[in-house]
Amino acid sequence: MNESRLPSPRNRAKNIRLAAVGIEFFSTILGLLVLGYVLDSYFLTTPWLGAAGLALGMVIGVYRLIVGLRQVDR
Repeated sequence: MNESRLPSPRNRAKNIRLAAVGIEFFSTILGLLVLGYVLDSYFLTTPWLGAAGLALGMVIGVYRLIVGLRQVDR
């Protein structure tokens, strides 16, 4: 493989941080959605807690996405 095509260590680290931010965004939304679904099953309130978990997950996920991207941009 041509050495000039490999990303520099600095770019590689930035790419890893960007991937971590994306994974955190997705896992926050999914985690709170699953938590809402489980609580819905327990309290028999379907679909309200699942929807609330999804909405809260999206709000927190977008907030963490913005914070994470600002840190990567530095």
